[in-house]
Amino acid sequence: MPELIVESGPLSGASFSFDCQVTLGRGELAEVRLDDVTVSRRHAEIRPQLGTWEVVDLGSANGVLVNDERIGAPRRLADGDRIGIGQVVLRFGSARPAAATPTPVTPLPAVPAGGAARVFQDLLSRVRLFCDLGELGNQKLDAAALARRALEALLRAWPRADRAALFLLAPVGQSLNLLAQASRDQRAMQPTAVAPVAHEALRHASGLLLTDERERHQLTERLRMAPLYGAAAAIPLRHNGEAIGALYLDSLKDAHALRASDREALVAAANLVACLLAPSREPPRDREVERHDLTLARRIQQRFLPQAPPALSGYAIVDDYAAARVIGGDHYDFVALADGRQALVVADVSGKAVSGALYMARLGAVLRQAAGRTRRATELLDDINATLYAELEAGMFVTMLVLVLEPRSGALELAAAGHPAPLVRRADGSVGTLAVEGGPPLGAMSDPSYAATRHQLDPGDCLLLYTDGLDEAHSPTGELFGLARVQAALAGASTAQETIAALREALAAFVGNEPQSDDLTLLAVQRL
Repeated sequence: MPELIVESGPLSGASFSFDCQVTLGRGELAEVRLDDVTVSRRHAEIRPQLGTWEVVDLGSANGVLVNDERIGAPRRLADGDRIGIGQVVLRFGSARPAAATPTPVTPLPAVPAGGAARVFQDLLSRVRLFCDLGELGNQKLDAAALARRALEALLRAWPRADRAALFLLAPVGQSLNLLAQASRDQRAMQPTAVAPVAHEALRHASGLLLTDERERHQLTERLRMAPLYGAAAAIPLRHNGEAIGALYLDSLKDAHALRASDREALVAAANLVACLLAPSREPPRDREVERHDLTLARRIQQRFLPQAPPALSGYAIVDDYAAARVIGGDHYDFVALADGRQALVVADVSGKAVSGALYMARLGAVLRQAAGRTRRATELLDDINATLYAELEAGMFVTMLVLVLEPRSGALELAAAGHPAPLVRRADGSVGTLAVEGGPPLGAMSDPSYAATRHQLDPGDCLLLYTDGLDEAHSPTGELFGLARVQAALAGASTAQETIAALREALAAFVGNEPQSDDLTLLAVQRL
């Protein structure tokens, strides 16, 4: 199975395995996600081609290198080739060429003398497992109860395993949250102790099966976690090709509790559990629309957003976006005004899913046209409002924040149309809100009035622009995340990259498995 091994950056040593076409990038739709500011949202693609594999640049800002040579066309890959994605370097390895036919099922291992009874018993236990899992689909259970029943069935199928857990990917961010666990002695597992292995499994098409002591030791050393003394397995939960969580199973001391021949049964069980859990994670209105069409629309929508922030000397700019539904209505862009100054724009279209996404696409075109003929933040808002007021359906509107930056001096010009004011973390660690005179949302009035305020961004200062999917995110009990938590996360970071990471981590911990309630856009700008 082909594999990519990261040789540089924070993910150094991590590996990604795959058996079909994959996208490499910084965006949430990338199958190989590389969170580095030099990586574009959809940077490159690796795909099978005539029995081998090739890499192609998807129009990235910083290009793709193969063995230190920038490519301008699809490039065939060989074992050991080094692929440069921005400043991230990966090594490609292929244990076998891309197959044109399905991979044959792994044959059952030879049965040693006297071992026939065990093989037959294993077969019966697997049949019972899939019967038990199938029966869960007929029961009206919430996600947590269904997961517990599934884990109990897994422990019956693998009687030498001691513990099992199910993790779900947080609706916001990439963290894994424990949904349910089961153990033979009823002692609670510490989810943080095994979550790194579960998260690592998401990088591999068929997960991890750790039956070799040396392999276990190398993995736990790299993940900086406590040793695993028995066999362990971590398998992605995949639904419609997307990972929604991970299944974890282990034995505390028995290194033979799991065998290599168990992998296919574990993968099949994980896929079945993912199918059982998926409906609880998808809003009903999204299920009413053909999922294939929505997924395609989501990929198209991602292309309307900037593939990478602009490179401004003396500044670090990091962006992050996550739709609440399959497609969303937030928008952001980096545009040049008629006088050459750089404008950073964050906007939120009223409505979610299809209605918001459709107008988000239109808004991007309107914004770029208006930027080319205006010189000030207020002029930009006036110009866009004139178009939106004539086009928007009654009751629809767009909130927008425009920040015009003069890079050499650090001077800022701000204007807002019903949008939250940006936050700033000063070089001394203090956090506050930049004053802005708010006007009405775009499209709400025929002749609104917008005013600009001016501020200064000094070396070491970091700005945060955001949409209300941040402070208005809510916990399972209905509590709002609030600005106080936003400011606390902002205060604890020191760079633009750390700012985005800290906010996503704090938000994921707060909302748990609660579905994301609104689209989320984060934009951090730091003067170096």
